[in-house]
Amino acid sequence: MKTHFFTARSLTMALPAACCALSMSRAGAQPVDRTRPPAIIPPIVQAPVAEVAAVGAKAPGGNVAVVGAKVPDAEVAVVGLSASAAKMPILVEKLRAYTIVPQQAWEAGDLDVTDLIYFLESLDRWGGFTWDKDPDLRRQMVALLVQHGQDQLQHTEKLSPAVRLWLADYYGSVNDSKCLTLCESILREQKEPKKGEDALVFQVLERMAWFYRDQGQYEKSAENWLQVPTLIPDQGWWQADSLIEAARAYSNAKKLDKAQRLYAQVIHIGDTAEKGLVIYDQALTLIKENHHTEARVLLQQHLGDDEGAWVKVGLLSLLSASYLRTGEVEGAHHTAQNALDFYYTLKDPPQDGGMKHQVERAKEVLAWCQQYEKNKTLVNPKD
Repeated sequence: MKTHFFTARSLTMALPAACCALSMSRAGAQPVDRTRPPAIIPPIVQAPVAEVAAVGAKAPGGNVAVVGAKVPDAEVAVVGLSASAAKMPILVEKLRAYTIVPQQAWEAGDLDVTDLIYFLESLDRWGGFTWDKDPDLRRQMVALLVQHGQDQLQHTEKLSPAVRLWLADYYGSVNDSKCLTLCESILREQKEPKKGEDALVFQVLERMAWFYRDQGQYEKSAENWLQVPTLIPDQGWWQADSLIEAARAYSNAKKLDKAQRLYAQVIHIGDTAEKGLVIYDQALTLIKENHHTEARVLLQQHLGDDEGAWVKVGLLSLLSASYLRTGEVEGAHHTAQNALDFYYTLKDPPQDGGMKHQVERAKEVLAWCQQYEKNKTLVNPKD
């Protein structure tokens, strides 16, 4: 997990919302801007359809091939695996390509409850397909399971932790408290703090924090984030990220002293990128209070850092929105262009939702500036 840019929903802009919005989120929506470590659980799909063999295909030497293994046609044979394992890889490729949607697959008889459970078991540990996350598709599959698989879901303790996690994720997306029940059932099974990285425990705490956030229970959201350092003590960079998220929750709860103490801890233990996120959050708070001069000084102090380059895009994007909000078109134009120019120089820029928001905001600021330069007027709708 990597902490994303701030996406609080409370900020109202005086200039056009499309160009100046400093907040973008939907209640119950899963942020898709987490940078995840590589998957260690074999994913359900690892190759294009043309190279996907049925699960259980016999590879040369008699070994069972993983999903996506390319084997000679003569060697392909299903060896005692379920029908779900045999058919799901190619079906999932069709679903991911949106040549068919889950409801259509169900109505056509191509999916049953066993298939859906197999699908959830086969996802990588971050709920994706070999690094490629599609939470909407995953939740459509879970919705079918919830609709048609109540007999199998009656005894949740018999379900694997992975299936319970993705069920909890779905329930959280529709603001159903079953999310908390399922997450708590997983945590009860954790007997001691985890050594190293534990994606399951982290995501359980994350889903609970998101659920409380979307209910407006920000202090409870913060409390869940603060369990990360306790339950996963070896993962230092997760600790800094969870402190940032907890600080944001306390800020939303108007517990600013608690938020500032957590931000101070991040400055002490975090890397340059995480410190940059603290600067971003603090500047955003100043902008929301119309303290633009102080916010700009804070942002500009961090722009010269060599590390955490992707954060610089967010700082420049936020700075451009500040200039536009106060009607300083030249400064907004120059800074938004700098944000985009810098983004395009990055070798492997993050492609997640947080970065996308920063880039899109810079583009929108630039577009409004160009409109002003053409028409010499800025539309200023009511707040």
